[in-house]
Amino acid sequence: MKSLLLLVMGLSSLSFGAEDSASSEEPTFFATLSGIYYTDLRYRTATSETNNTIWDLRAGVNVSSPFYVGLRYEQDTEKVKTSSYTLASDNNNITYNRKSYGPMFGVVFTNFYALATYIYTSEWKVSSDSGESSYFGSALGAGYQLDLGFKLPLSSTFHLGFHLAYKVFEYKTLQDSGGTTSLSPPLKETKLDPL
Repeated sequence: MKSLLLLVMGLSSLSFGAEDSASSEEPTFFATLSGIYYTDLRYRTATSETNNTIWDLRAGVNVSSPFYVGLRYEQDTEKVKTSSYTLASDNNNITYNRKSYGPMFGVVFTNFYALATYIYTSEWKVSSDSGESSYFGSALGAGYQLDLGFKLPLSSTFHLGFHLAYKVFEYKTLQDSGGTTSLSPPLKETKLDPL
């Protein structure tokens, strides 16, 4: 099987806030928008094309330099299209759409940061040519996310950077056309995303 990975667009972390919060005694607001889009194309006798888009929005304040607390919202969309299979029923389009949010805390320095997010809730919708299903994380814990990042100050308030995000999701409920079902054991997914 041959595989081709194309990185089409990667807007890494673009943030604003104080460049050096250590010199400030007032709480400093910060906000970060990260996004990436990439395509994975695999082919042999059939073709499978995957398009991924991730948007990550974080906002918070430093409570005591270098410690920060805030909130995170993330949307992750993965579209998979298969074609050229002998059986027409094997050719389909599947879309995985995840929306997650939760509180975040960590340390932020001038050029480096480490953040942890408790994913309070996460919904993962799976849509295909044959219907739609939704997986839900419970309010008691749908997972966590750990970020390690590097940033370069562009000015005293704007930064450009890159980070790796390690994510663990746990879904305990499935909702589809047949109703709502508890998943035992829960559905778990682990990801490592560059942003």
